Amino acid sequence: MVQNYLRYLFGKARNLVRYREVSREVYNLSGKRILEYRNAYKGKSCFIIGNGPSLTAEDLELLKDEICFASNKIYKIYDKTSWRAKFYCVQDFEVATEMGQQMKIAMNQADATFFRMDKHELLESLVLEYKNAMMVSLRWYLNKKKKTKFSGDARSYLYDGTTVTYMAMQLAVYMGFEKIYFIGVDHNYPFYRNESGDCVEVDKNMAAHFYENSVKGEAANISVHRSNNKFMQDVSYSAAKEFSERNGNVTFYNATRGGKLDIFERVDLEDVLKHDRGK
Repeated sequence: MVQNYLRYLFGKARNLVRYREVSREVYNLSGKRILEYRNAYKGKSCFIIGNGPSLTAEDLELLKDEICFASNKIYKIYDKTSWRAKFYCVQDFEVATEMGQQMKIAMNQADATFFRMDKHELLESLVLEYKNAMMVSLRWYLNKKKKTKFSGDARSYLYDGTTVTYMAMQLAVYMGFEKIYFIGVDHNYPFYRNESGDCVEVDKNMAAHFYENSVKGEAANISVHRSNNKFMQDVSYSAAKEFSERNGNVTFYNATRGGKLDIFERVDLEDVLKHDRGK
């Protein structure tokens, strides 16, 4: 009990330090802006778009009339489709630095952009530049039973699942969406980090994202440098499923073509669209 309380105090103090690192203006603007989205889409459905190799422009064309979350380098497919993400998310600071000003390609066409709250000069400047951009706090949590948590309150904080998909899932719940579908969330990597933090090679010729060319070795070079923490992602997806089962009003469905995200019920994308549109 005492250890848990001390761990709680340490986590709270760490978050406060991070808030102080972010400018007061960015912090206050973000807090005000995120409030506008609380239950703004209550009862509606949405799609969370992953950047896995299964993602195609053809599938995105089917989603032109749907509310979609997307992330990171999704703009790399924009020249192949008229579809655009309504909500744009960036969690990983290394990826953000790598993308730089290219993030504006997605931001300029999104209704809102969400960044991880922490000290990052570029992201803070974008919050000040864009009236629909904001930062949200992410908290790390993993107890002795190897479990994490799921938050539906983005005004306070979300939990870090080591994948921007988990951030988008929690934002979607905060906004009131009740049916949340995934496409392009393959959850299958050429390299990943296990529970011990060791890098495990699965298939160095496999692409991790739709924009990587495995033939040229791009996937291997990128994945070795930034291997996914698959263990923590599995833990996080389990927490999301438990949350949905307890909540009763939120359900996650996987409409990804292939991949290895099997914890959520599999559905066919075309069937979902026909049902939702009453066709």
